[in-house]
Amino acid sequence: GDGLGGLIGGRGNGGLGGAGGGGREDAQYLDVDYMNAALWRLGKLGEYRAALTMLKQMEHETGHAPNRVSFNLGLEACARSAQAGRAIDLLEGMQSSGIEPNEHSFSSTITACARSGQWELAVELLEEQRRCGVPLTPHSFNAAISACARAGQPDRALALIDIMWATGVEVNVVSYSSAINACARVGNWEKALLLVVDMASKGIEPNEITFMAAIRACAEARQWERALLILTDDMAEYGVVPTAKSFNAVISACVKSGKLERAMQVVDMMADFNCSPDVRTVTTLLHAVVKTQGQLVKSTGRCGVRKKSIYFADATSLVQTGSRRRGRAEAKCADKPASAPPASRIESSSGSVGMGASRSDGASGSGMEAPLISSYLELGEEELALALVNAYWRKPKPEASEEHAASGTFAVGAAVGAAVSAAEAKTPAHTPSAAQTQAAGEIRLVLTSALVMLEEILGSDENNVDADCLNVAITACFQVGLDSN
Repeated sequence: GDGLGGLIGGRGNGGLGGAGGGGREDAQYLDVDYMNAALWRLGKLGEYRAALTMLKQMEHETGHAPNRVSFNLGLEACARSAQAGRAIDLLEGMQSSGIEPNEHSFSSTITACARSGQWELAVELLEEQRRCGVPLTPHSFNAAISACARAGQPDRALALIDIMWATGVEVNVVSYSSAINACARVGNWEKALLLVVDMASKGIEPNEITFMAAIRACAEARQWERALLILTDDMAEYGVVPTAKSFNAVISACVKSGKLERAMQVVDMMADFNCSPDVRTVTTLLHAVVKTQGQLVKSTGRCGVRKKSIYFADATSLVQTGSRRRGRAEAKCADKPASAPPASRIESSSGSVGMGASRSDGASGSGMEAPLISSYLELGEEELALALVNAYWRKPKPEASEEHAASGTFAVGAAVGAAVSAAEAKTPAHTPSAAQTQAAGEIRLVLTSALVMLEEILGSDENNVDADCLNVAITACFQVGLDSN
C-alpha cells in the first residue's frame, strides 16, 4: 500500500534494506541496481507476487525502467515458485517492452514450466528460443528434459538428448540424470541402466544423483536385487561413495518389493560407509510397517473384527449418551403427563431388543433408523450403518419430544451394540499360519528398530524430525499393538 519505498524501506521498519526511514518519498532515490538486489532477495524468499509488483511499479515510482536483469530476476522468482503462467506473461511483457530475452530468460521460464508439470509448454519454449535467435544452451535443454522427466515422458527426454548431440550442445551429467529419472517415473529400469552405460561410454561420469535415479527406476519395477547391486557394485566401479540418500533409495526399493528383512540388512550396511539412518530412513521403514501390518491383518481375517470393534465403541458411546438424555428428559417431564408413541420392537442380529415397552423404558423416536442399522450390520455394511447412526444423531429433534428423541438415540445405539456383539461372536477364531507368524515377527522387529533409530535422532536434534515421521510412528505403534510406545 505504501509503494516500493514501504516495501523495501528502512531496516527499522522491517524492509529489505536502506539506511532508515522508508515510505513513498524514498523510492525516487532507489536506482536499478538497488531494485534488482531487492528483486533477487524476494525471489530467494519465494515472494514472487511481491517481485512482480515491484517490476510493475519500478518505472512509475523510481523513474528507472526495469532492465533485462530485472526481468530475469522476476522470471527466476516465478521459476522458484512454479508459476509457469506468470513466467510466460512476464517473458511476453519483456519482449513488448523492447527488451530482448536471453538464454537465461528462456531457461528460467522453461524451469517454471517444468516445476508446474507443463512439459509440452517447456518443449515449445525451447523451439521459441531457437526461433528468436537466442543460443540454445545446456541449461535450457536440461530444464526441458527435467520437465519431461517430471511428467514421465522418457521418449521425449531422450529425443531432446539426441537433438543436443546433433546440434552440438553440450550433453552433461544433468542431462542424462534427468533422462534416467524420466525412465524411473514409468519403471523402465532396463532403459535406465542402459543410459548409465551409454553416458559412461561417451566420457560422462555418472554421479550419486544419476545412480539414485537408476535405483528409483528399479524400485518402481520391484527390482530390489538390481537396486542393491547398483549400491554395492556399480557405484563402487565408478568411484561414487554412497550417502544416506542412496541407502534410503535402496531401502525404499526393498520395501516396495515387500522385503522388510532385506531393508533392515541395508540399514545395517550403512555403518560400513560411515552413514547413519536419518529421518527419511525411519519414515520409509515406518510406512512399510503400516502397509505390511494392514495386509497381514486383512489376510488373517481379523480386519472385520477390528472394524466391528470400532463401531461397537461408537455404539457404546451412543448408548451412554442416549441414557443421559433420556434421564434428563424423564426428570424434566416427571410432573406432567407424557405423550409416548406406540411401543416398538427393534430386530437385531442377536434377536429382539425391546424398547419403549413402558414409561420407565422411554419411548422410541428412532423411526426406521434402528431396523435399517441392524439390517446393514447383518449384511456386513458397517460403514453404511455408522453413517446412518451419525445422520440420526445429528438430525434436529423438536424440543417437545425431547424424551422421545433421547429414547430413540438409546434405541439406535442398542441396535448397533447388539448387532455388532452378535457379529463378533460369530467370527471364528483364526489360527495364523507359519508364514503369517513369521511376517508378524518381522513387522515387530522392523518397528522396534525404527523406533530406536527415531529415539536416537530425537536425542541428537529433534528439529530434524518432521510431523509426518511422528504421525506414521504413532500409527504403526497402534497397528502393531505397541500402544504404550
